[in-house]
Amino acid sequence: MTGQGKALVCCVGENTLLARNRRPKDLVIDEQHTFLEDKLERTAKRISNYSLVACVLSVVTHCVFLLFLVLLSDETLFSNDTLLKLGRIAIVAVVILIVSIPEGLPLAVSIAMALSINSLKEDEILIKNLESVQTCAMLHDVCVGKTGTLTKAKLRVASYQVCDQYDKVANDPDRYPAYFNTQLELQQELKEIIKECIISNTDVRIETNEEECKYVPKGQALEVGLIQFLMDNEEDIQNIFINRNRFAPKVVQLPFDQALKRKVVVRSVQGSPELVRIYVKGAPEVVLPACSQTLNHQVKPKPFTHEHQQTILRRVVETEMAEQGQKVISYAFKEIRLADLNELSKVTQVESEKFRRQLEVDLIYLCTFGMADPPRPGIAKSIQAIRYGHTGEVSEVDDGKDDGAGRVNVRMVTGDHLETAKAAAVSCGICRADEVASPGVAITGEEFRSAVGSYSKIWDPVHQEFRVEFMDQRSFDEVKRRLKVIARATSEDRFILVSGIKQKGGLVGMTGDSIADAEALRKADVGLCMGSGCDVAKENADLVILDNDFTSIHRAIRWGRAIFDNVRKFIQF
Repeated sequence: MTGQGKALVCCVGENTLLARNRRPKDLVIDEQHTFLEDKLERTAKRISNYSLVACVLSVVTHCVFLLFLVLLSDETLFSNDTLLKLGRIAIVAVVILIVSIPEGLPLAVSIAMALSINSLKEDEILIKNLESVQTCAMLHDVCVGKTGTLTKAKLRVASYQVCDQYDKVANDPDRYPAYFNTQLELQQELKEIIKECIISNTDVRIETNEEECKYVPKGQALEVGLIQFLMDNEEDIQNIFINRNRFAPKVVQLPFDQALKRKVVVRSVQGSPELVRIYVKGAPEVVLPACSQTLNHQVKPKPFTHEHQQTILRRVVETEMAEQGQKVISYAFKEIRLADLNELSKVTQVESEKFRRQLEVDLIYLCTFGMADPPRPGIAKSIQAIRYGHTGEVSEVDDGKDDGAGRVNVRMVTGDHLETAKAAAVSCGICRADEVASPGVAITGEEFRSAVGSYSKIWDPVHQEFRVEFMDQRSFDEVKRRLKVIARATSEDRFILVSGIKQKGGLVGMTGDSIADAEALRKADVGLCMGSGCDVAKENADLVILDNDFTSIHRAIRWGRAIFDNVRKFIQF
């Protein structure tokens, strides 16, 4: 977990909300049967019924046969020979009943579980709930994030667009090192402002790599990629950070909000103690409409009209960046007097919605970056294997055939731009290029909430969890039938999706790594937390994917199915 925050301790011990909600009697968990246990119990009852029928048929048949022998021979009904035959019939009946009892089944299940769990440990999967391994085998849906799960989470600046320019600039540090600093035809003053915005609105920390004897940025993947962009342009990043903290201290910080899709930092202006500078970064469709000005080639403010904004959003951000699978982020800034900021903080609570609106009005648009994040190797192969029910090696050719056996529906739920999510879904094999353009296949979180209609969260005292109740269940069913991608998603969207699938009788797995994902992880039948996730997410997860790789989820499903296959073979034997 990265970032900064403040902690206010209000109470401790028995007075905390956690202690009040978890009374001693609530810590006793009622034993619940897993899906495999229920199946084995039904199978055992079936075997017992069949064996009882076989026993009765055997006894009746032998008795009838013995009766005919007695009638057609000189033997009496109660002769010694007849009684011995009746005893043998009784022994056969008892043997049938005893043999039909699968006394080795518990041992077979234990061995199958032990082998699979040991294999999962070797595959970088930490098991927190043993029952979840069995549930993995029966999953109907898996909802995954993009960055770090389907992709490598090693973002780099692939392109950028500056101020009022309608053309993006490609960035290739391997072929053209330090291009931004040395070759890009742009006023040096404007370059310095761009660098200042990146440096001033980041929580990245600079650490020393002792093996390579150099500084490396650590923190959130997107911010690390932007700092690496400056380092590729031969910036002395360590001294820049030291000077920032010394001469431009932070005055106010409004952290990134999933719903608002932006982050605000206010810092002092070096050399002008009476001024503060507001730095805003976030989703382009959110940042650009908040801007009323931009900078021209002479680094002078000029009007930034709605037409200019829409042209940049459609032509540059969507077409040239997002559709290429690049993660997009925009920067804006403005200066105000420190006295005005202090006056605003007196009449409006800091970090409130009203305070944020006042800071974010009439911004100066600066630039938009397109961040490339390549998919992990073999990700398309793993998704195809899960989608079409394969548990072993499969070819990378998607023939579109599906027999329905063991099929798992993979859905992407991400906070990225819609076009970025579409491109990633196609490259990872979640859906085909012709399919992703169909209505309802790839939508935003706002469109998802609008499509499912009104709903309410109700506490379920039986299962001790919240559930979602839709005003029109058919609306959700229609959305679920076509849905493959949700972009610009919030934690509430994840919870709604998981709850809706479960209420229809489906088994669903959900990946997550942040505090906001904890509720959805807890609600899912199998909560899958990434190894890089925060402790709160790990506490609410059933499995922890230590290597953050989606292929590990494929391996978990495969080993879960191996348990069922081994038990089935034992019963057949």
